[in-house]
Amino acid sequence: MSRIPLKKFIKFFSSLKLAVVLILSLGAVTSVGTIIEAKYNTMTAQKWVYHSPIMLGLLALLMFILSMVLLDRYPWKRQQSGFVLAHIGLITLLLGSYVTMQWGIDGSLAFPIGEVARKVVIDETEINLWSSFDGDRYTRLYHKDVDFFLKRPSKYPISIATPVGNIKIDDFVPYAFVERKFVGSKDRKKGAGLRFQMQNQFVNVIDWLAQRDDSKGAIAPLGPAQIVLVTGFYKPTGKNEIVLETNGDKESLKYTVYSSKVGVSPKRGVARAGSEIDTGWMGLKFRILNYFPHIDEEVTIRPLKYPTELTRQAIKVSLNDRSQWVELNNVVRFFVENQVYVLEYVNKGLDIGFDMRLTDFTVGRYQGTMRAASYQSEMDVEGQGKVTIAMNEPLTKNGYTFYQASFQEENGKPVLSILSVNRDPGRWIKYLGSLLVVLGIIIMFYFKDYYFPKKESA
Repeated sequence: MSRIPLKKFIKFFSSLKLAVVLILSLGAVTSVGTIIEAKYNTMTAQKWVYHSPIMLGLLALLMFILSMVLLDRYPWKRQQSGFVLAHIGLITLLLGSYVTMQWGIDGSLAFPIGEVARKVVIDETEINLWSSFDGDRYTRLYHKDVDFFLKRPSKYPISIATPVGNIKIDDFVPYAFVERKFVGSKDRKKGAGLRFQMQNQFVNVIDWLAQRDDSKGAIAPLGPAQIVLVTGFYKPTGKNEIVLETNGDKESLKYTVYSSKVGVSPKRGVARAGSEIDTGWMGLKFRILNYFPHIDEEVTIRPLKYPTELTRQAIKVSLNDRSQWVELNNVVRFFVENQVYVLEYVNKGLDIGFDMRLTDFTVGRYQGTMRAASYQSEMDVEGQGKVTIAMNEPLTKNGYTFYQASFQEENGKPVLSILSVNRDPGRWIKYLGSLLVVLGIIIMFYFKDYYFPKKESA
């Protein structure tokens, strides 16, 4: 390229008109993103707008134009130092934002009290296919990172070959209201299920408890007590618990009521749908409202145009003539001959490299109410010991920052702490860029006369 065309090239891309058009374009795209974020949610706006190729292309063009502006004025003079610093700062700031966008992490960690966690749940999703012959040991047959928001199964089909047919992802709904219903099944490979009620003058809980297959137990935790549905032997935990043992195809259950109090003998008997059991715990009565020796779970979805707190992403999975909807962070099972296939659609988990255990969680209340005024997690962090994470006291370790985000409680007692987790490798690049921009502006406007005094006329 000769010198004259190169000069024209630089002049064109450093022109003020092109910069104005680009800034207006960025403003328009950002406005669209803001509208989408208000109508839908932040994740949708990021996928459709903020992280889209159009936005990335406009930002890359802005960096290029800023570079051409600097190149057009080279060699730089002393009086241009503020201008040069400000433009280098803007380029650095955009570069830091790109690093954050590509390699930054925003996720969450949830801890039941006394439990250990080390995997951050992030927005990215994946599907995994597992198989088992005994219902105990599972082998992963397939894994794939997926983004059905951007690559719908209707245009980018997924088909997983198995000896009994292809497991296919047929459809995707981004905002689905999911309804579940349990019905009796004739398939003896299916586990048992019951609908129960636990009630006293203060508590009234009605829920389903279902085994995923006939060799596994199922547990319904109810604060200081739990309901357990098992097939075969069960070892008591020492808690208040009702253990219900299936009895083949019979519509009756053997039950044992255990108390956490020392010296209280277990209460045993046989129950069926309609039976009421006096637990002996604070006047609580346990009722079996319905019972199926083998149970099927029917999942139906109602697609909604916009997300709500109750909507979930859902995919439709099929094997031969059977199909079922499964929402995000759940699984669908296909029982075939002497084995089971389990397909899970889940948020990805990122290993942070060290264990964190929630030892205690405390909540401060506004006087006279149950409304939380403050809350904090007492953590035991591997390699660091005991640490407190409060609303305004985050923990920083190995490049991750952990913030106290929220919590869940049952019967007025906290049972789960939720931390938001952030890792921003571009943070210091953005700090440097901001510093250069501010310094350049200061030089251009506040110290202009000091550094570049006007020449006195003769």
